[in-house]
Amino acid sequence: MSHTAPPTIISLKTNFLSAQTRALSNPLHPSRAWQTTNEELPDKAVNDVMAKLNNRVLQHCKRVYAPQATRHVAEQIEALYISSSYESLELEGDGGEGEGVREGEDLGTYLYKKQNDEGKEWVLIMNSGGGGD
Repeated sequence: MSHTAPPTIISLKTNFLSAQTRALSNPLHPSRAWQTTNEELPDKAVNDVMAKLNNRVLQHCKRVYAPQATRHVAEQIEALYISSSYESLELEGDGGEGEGVREGEDLGTYLYKKQNDEGKEWVLIMNSGGGGD
């Protein structure tokens, strides 16, 4: 029986950011409402402009959302989670109301549970790759 490690914060965030990048780089098309109000424009002209626009969007996404940049953002998010966990532990140790994370606890699962208990919908989308109960 193989045991797979739970996903890391970096892998969860990288997957989420990559999915959003793919969504942003999908080809654009004029809406039906726009086409109806602009019927006098030749189809060829509209298609040429849309092809150029889609090419520019694709090039932009490749430059701005490069895998290295996505990884860097995911690492920054992980660092913020870790630092906030340490702050929470410090508050708990000082008799404050910090909730803290136990040593050895899967941080990705902890964050999923904590955020999910607070009803933050974006965590469910972000964590769809697994790691939650």
